[in-house]
Amino acid sequence: MELTREQKAGFKLLLTHIKRKYPFVISIIPNFEELNKYGSLMGIDIKFDLNKFYDITNTEPPKHYLESKYLLELLYDKGGYLFRYVDSESKDEFGSSYNDEVERHLNEYYKRLPNYMKLEPYHGWSDEKISEYEKERDFTPGWVKRIYKDDSIKLSLTNWLPVFDKTKYDTTNN
Repeated sequence: MELTREQKAGFKLLLTHIKRKYPFVISIIPNFEELNKYGSLMGIDIKFDLNKFYDITNTEPPKHYLESKYLLELLYDKGGYLFRYVDSESKDEFGSSYNDEVERHLNEYYKRLPNYMKLEPYHGWSDEKISEYEKERDFTPGWVKRIYKDDSIKLSLTNWLPVFDKTKYDTTNN
């Protein structure tokens, strides 16, 4: 699926907005797999600056990661929740409720964008695909398109993608 110029601009506006509240966010990456599968839900990955996250939230990597160089490498891996990047004393702050807050913030802004800048549910779906997907509920494609007209897809945070500079935390060579 290819976004229009205006839809790409919508995601740029969304990024600008979300960076005000979460300045460590670098980019928002749409994942069309879920949209193609479910029609009204689109997963997004958020690329973020992990070092900046630590500075802003006054947190640190897990203490046991700091003791072994090979464990610091794990901080480059994507994660579903930010708690995987922080020490145990901060884990409760960055779990599912944190993701829910970020998602809520993203969706509240995204749905306020002009229609031409956002994706509607079942965007790009043929009548046949809608009929097949909705056959158990016996919804017709015309009804589905009318009910979702001028609505926006729901954004779902899939992964956090860290950008990390471990030199500040790698004490094994000192």
